Amino acid sequence: MAKGLVPFFVSTTLGTTSCCSFDNLTEIGPVCRRFAAVWLHVDGAYAGNAFICPENKPLMAGMQYADSFNTNPNKWLLVNFDCSTYWVRDRIKLTSALVVDPLYLQHANSDEAIDYRHWGVPLSRRFRALKLWFVIRKYGIEGLQSYIRNHCRLAKSFEALVRKDSRFEVINEVKVSSLKNLTDRIRSTVFLKWHYTIIKIIIVTQSVFHCLFQSDFSRQCNIVITFSVFIFPFP
Repeated sequence: MAKGLVPFFVSTTLGTTSCCSFDNLTEIGPVCRRFAAVWLHVDGAYAGNAFICPENKPLMAGMQYADSFNTNPNKWLLVNFDCSTYWVRDRIKLTSALVVDPLYLQHANSDEAIDYRHWGVPLSRRFRALKLWFVIRKYGIEGLQSYIRNHCRLAKSFEALVRKDSRFEVINEVKVSSLKNLTDRIRSTVFLKWHYTIIKIIIVTQSVFHCLFQSDFSRQCNIVITFSVFIFPFP
């Protein structure tokens, strides 16, 4: 501001895909409100799917400050790639910046339905909403909530196993979970083998995930816990 620069866009994240970290919207939001021109976007591409469970709603604290929010059902809600849902507080601000309305695209029924070509850069798009509709019809809200909760249980269970091994360190709280104190429940040899397999898979693919294996074991563990959510897709 001292240099005459005017902020206009702030991007935050609730549950990053890499390590499920959360920005503090209750601190960032009020600062953005000081500037009328600032658009505050909240990216919930991965963990945003978990907000369909009431017990995870506290993680959305500060969402009232957001101008837009998105999540990707293809990342954690059983929908095939690609599918992104987007909410915007004031659609007029969005569409007025993106409206494309040359003569050859105008028609007599423009006022009868929302024309989504004014909502993004592409003039046309695939019917992504259909596959999301099928998933919701198939599983229902309770089925999808059960699916999310099962993955959260797996993450907390693996966290408990890691904490019992002195070779590893959990450096962040595993937030997306509704269950605690699972240490005494996880005794299955098969379960242990699953997670050792995960570690082997990550070791093999370290060239792909370039940040997994540096000299810092704690970073390794953090990402192992995150990936345990992806590798068990069954409800």
